[in-house]
Amino acid sequence: MARKYYTETISDVVENLNTSIDTGLSGEEAKKRLAKYGPNSLVSKKKKSMFMRFVDQFKDFMIIAAILSGVVAHEWTDAAIIMIVVILNAVLGVIQEAVLKLRSMH
Repeated sequence: MARKYYTETISDVVENLNTSIDTGLSGEEAKKRLAKYGPNSLVSKKKKSMFMRFVDQFKDFMIIAAILSGVVAHEWTDAAIIMIVVILNAVLGVIQEAVLKLRSMH
């Protein structure tokens, strides 16, 4: 179980972690930890292209409704309207994702 440092005194934490409040880790201790734990970095995920984000928007029940409306009921006007709404929704979804991603970067 992970240690709950927040329940300990500062001096106990400093001693347990073999560090200093004034100077931090010694160079030797930093090298040991780097060898033991690896670099302190995050693994970045491959970014999705704008096209793939657009395609992902079509994982929706409305696509099936449009196809069924056109093929089964021969309601081509309804099918076209549903597809237009789905495409507009996909475009707006991609734009919204891009805006949210930009906002999270600032």
